Amino acid sequence: MKTHNAEQRKIKKQLWQYLILANLLGLLAFGIHWYIGLQDTLSISAFVCSEVLLFVTGSLASAPLIRFVVLDWDTRYLEFLNRLNSDALTAYLQQFWEKRTMDDPRFIGWRLEECPDKATTQAQIDRSMDAIFEALYHEQYGRSAFFMPMALLFFSIFISTVFGILAYSHQTTIAIENTDVTVIAIASITGAYMYIVSDSIQNVRQRSLNSSTVYWYTLRMILAIPIGVALTSLIAQDAQPFVAFGLGALPMDQIIKGLRHLSTEKLNLTVAEEESDQLIKLEGVTARISSLMIAEGVDSIDQIINVDPVLLSIRTGLAFKFILHLGSQAIVRRHLGETTEKLIPLGLANARSIADLVDDLDDKNGVDAKSRAEAVLAAATASVMSASNNDPAVVTSDYSSACLEYNFRQIANNNYTKFIQGKLLKLS
Repeated sequence: MKTHNAEQRKIKKQLWQYLILANLLGLLAFGIHWYIGLQDTLSISAFVCSEVLLFVTGSLASAPLIRFVVLDWDTRYLEFLNRLNSDALTAYLQQFWEKRTMDDPRFIGWRLEECPDKATTQAQIDRSMDAIFEALYHEQYGRSAFFMPMALLFFSIFISTVFGILAYSHQTTIAIENTDVTVIAIASITGAYMYIVSDSIQNVRQRSLNSSTVYWYTLRMILAIPIGVALTSLIAQDAQPFVAFGLGALPMDQIIKGLRHLSTEKLNLTVAEEESDQLIKLEGVTARISSLMIAEGVDSIDQIINVDPVLLSIRTGLAFKFILHLGSQAIVRRHLGETTEKLIPLGLANARSIADLVDDLDDKNGVDAKSRAEAVLAAATASVMSASNNDPAVVTSDYSSACLEYNFRQIANNNYTKFIQGKLLKLS
């Protein structure tokens, strides 16, 4: 623990040192530029204000990111460890990283009884799994992944701020077809900066920041002026600065969607209608959550089961426990389809509840539990065979409790279900 805290303090100290050094180098470069070419046109007081503005804009954008890398990154890591301990972690590595784990030199064995060295203890196996998971986590989501995008973001903000200062002090202008668009450029930069800082603070607060997000921030800053100038050319001149500021405050995905829609209209292109969103059918999924998952390439229920839940949680920023909850529902929908809707009132729309019901049916929890489970199974069968809201039943008339029980056992024996329960898997 002491070693970990010392390493954390070292990283924190280094990152702040790099930020101060980058600020000093930037201020020095701007000072030299002022001394050589701007001294006669930009007063000393204006120069000092410009230096302060450069320091504040760079620091304000960088400080939340540094805090995340130093403090919240560890908190995010512990969130997974708290959910993946002992058998649950082993089941996760079996399900999603079997070959990678077995090829790791620290790998001892999946089960204690399978270890060739009879002196091996369960504690040693658990420590080896922890070490392998930590290595995987650093590979996929290590602190080092943030350093380059943070540097690029700082540089893009510094250059944009310098341009804004020079444009505001009439040291430079932008003209397109003899039309001065300098004010539009400044408004676009300001809007983009506001979006980047506010969104990064929110992502850090929610512990959902990704290195890819910081790259998107950099792209947003670089394209602020071109997007603002291009899109405001279609509206009245007196409203252009305001619209440019508003466009700057929009995230890249919304701008891309808007551009696609506008281009489609101008070119008279037809766009195929998208199928209804299956993810929305899962309990707890909103349009925003669905869009986050679709952005990561998960646009169907089956994909939730087959995608690594740790990586999906990292990339979407959603809580790991919530991702497992979605996976638990997805297994049921894969086996039962629309029939799942009928099981929601009985609390049987997720794999964990169904697995518990199967354990009760197998008399693993006593006679009373078995009788209750049989009653629940009978109620579930009656529910899925009945029509509601004038809709036909979702199964055929010859459907029986035996058929539903068979489906329930398929769900309970699914590897993803065993992983959610923290049970070791039967590997091929």
